[in-house]
Amino acid sequence: MLDRVYKPENYGMAFPTSSTLREDVDQEMLRLREDGTYNDLLIKWFGAAYARR
Repeated sequence: MLDRVYKPENYGMAFPTSSTLREDVDQEMLRLREDGTYNDLLIKWFGAAYARR
């Protein structure tokens, strides 16, 4: 375990411009953020310090 909490950072996924997965992943990530699932996952795996306010 680390003895300090690092600043939360946003990360992304990279796809080739022509990837057929790009739009589907973008839409799903947007849905997860809008319905609160993304925030719930941050808390579950990284703790309350990472929660979006």
